[in-house]
Amino acid sequence: MATPCRDDQLICLKKDLTEAIDTLPKSIAGKSTEKLENVESTLERWISNIRGKPGQGDYWVYHLEDSSKRKDLSDGLAADDLARLRYLQGLESKHQFNVFGAQVQKKVIGTRRAAIDHRAEECPGSEAEDEDEDEDEADAEPDTGEDNVCEINWTIQVTFGINGGRKTNILDLNPDNILQDDCFKGYKPDEDNVSDDDYDEPAHPDECTYIQYYRSLVSFGYSLIAWISDG
Repeated sequence: MATPCRDDQLICLKKDLTEAIDTLPKSIAGKSTEKLENVESTLERWISNIRGKPGQGDYWVYHLEDSSKRKDLSDGLAADDLARLRYLQGLESKHQFNVFGAQVQKKVIGTRRAAIDHRAEECPGSEAEDEDEDEDEADAEPDTGEDNVCEINWTIQVTFGINGGRKTNILDLNPDNILQDDCFKGYKPDEDNVSDDDYDEPAHPDECTYIQYYRSLVSFGYSLIAWISDG
């Protein structure tokens, strides 16, 4: 388990790595030596931080926002994302890490209650009671339904080669290693389906179980130091 001090270091490294990678395209185009050196020094701090300490922080995932909705790397990357990936790949041997293109998937399983308009329901009773209920129901808002998230699973599939090519098996992903935290915040799901028979039916008759999938292209950096230590 990571100590509080180590957690603070990882939070700072995530922030610094994100900012350094964000600035890469403009730095390369403008040949900003200072900013490019900052990228390398940040990578060195990352490697130094995890040397001999395999665990959280061994790898990082950077959301390729401009290319996020492309199916895979064979579709081509946006110019800025391509510049980021190629520059980082040029630093692999010097700083003992590997960087690949990959696809991240977030799978959300939950229950959804159907919207119900209680104002449309008929309630038998006296005329006076009916008049009072009519006034109350006129002021009431319909139940618009709500989602209750039960489970979230993150996975990643790494692609070897900038133009697609061989893919790994689908691997579990720790979302804490995504540099931009929840990279799907504010995004609509790529798929939103009612569940099949693999999941139990909700207890409430107005509920159904849903499964949402969010997918995006990312760059995936893995420390060779940690890889060797794990082996």
